[in-house]
Amino acid sequence: MVRHVAAPNVKSDMPPAPEWRILETLAVTPVSRTWRVEVDGELAVLRRDEPGAIRLGLNRAAEPAVLRAASAAGLGPACRLADPAGRLLLTDWLPGRTWTPADLQEPDHLQRAAGLLRRLHATPLPGPVVDLGAAIDRYAAAAGAPVAALAAKAHRQLARVLSVGAPSGATLAPVAPE
Repeated sequence: MVRHVAAPNVKSDMPPAPEWRILETLAVTPVSRTWRVEVDGELAVLRRDEPGAIRLGLNRAAEPAVLRAASAAGLGPACRLADPAGRLLLTDWLPGRTWTPADLQEPDHLQRAAGLLRRLHATPLPGPVVDLGAAIDRYAAAAGAPVAALAAKAHRQLARVLSVGAPSGATLAPVAPE
């Protein structure tokens, strides 16, 4: 179950809170900072959004419901705490390791990844329909001029995917405003 809490006063590089102990920094990006933490003796992942998340138009309010659906399907971590206004998300830690380039060459690994993607795409997820074209534009604007050609290519690929349509038994949501 997700606990919605008031945001702690986040002034330092790492969010202070008596209920979690920070074990290691996992990522620091313009969009968020992520830590592996211990909460009540269990491992979890704590994410704090940076202002870049707002510029990209990320819908953090819809995220807890999407995480619940993915977790219920066995495809993602359970959401323990969600405070979109406070820019915080706490999820269960899932053990594993990051794939290496060699892992991407293993047919068994790729088969397993394809199976997980099929399950994910067959899982009904709550939340608004995402306008992928607008998302491409937001990301390109945030990245600046050097990615203009890449954004144009992404728009062409999106148009191609939408023109092909969904495979039998699947649906493609119409591109619509969030």
